[in-house]
Amino acid sequence: MPGPPDLLEALQAGLGVLIAVALLALLLTPRRAFDRALMALATTPPILIYLHWRYTRTLPAYDLAFEPLWARLFFTFEALSIVYSLGAVLITLRHSETRVKGQADAAEAALAASGNWPAVDVMIRAYNEPLAVLEKSILAALSLDYLADRVTIWVLDDTCR
Repeated sequence: MPGPPDLLEALQAGLGVLIAVALLALLLTPRRAFDRALMALATTPPILIYLHWRYTRTLPAYDLAFEPLWARLFFTFEALSIVYSLGAVLITLRHSETRVKGQADAAEAALAASGNWPAVDVMIRAYNEPLAVLEKSILAALSLDYLADRVTIWVLDDTCR
């Protein structure tokens, strides 16, 4: 049974994984489901391997002393952050811009058919901005693509102008 790798071997392996993941990140397109799945497959195993190694090889034996309890508490928070990261990987796999856009288009078509458009209030907050900046914000709000009689624009200026 071979012994543990020395520091240089571990750094070389880690650098190799880092370069491979960085190249994947540069070459893959986030809009394609296959590319997102490939990135998830490339990043999840090293994370799980690290978590297993961290739990089985680095934690001290359980004891009621400060050091073992602190190490286990620290590991708990580290594991929570890893679970959070894996959750982010799952969320990227579920990315479905086409489905969401289709739902938004269907809701807009239903609103257009009913003619019951909701009223919209646009609030522009200002405090000591130059008038040119405030004017651009107001003009942008006025140019919204929405029914003009259903939009109210409020300028909330705290400078007593």
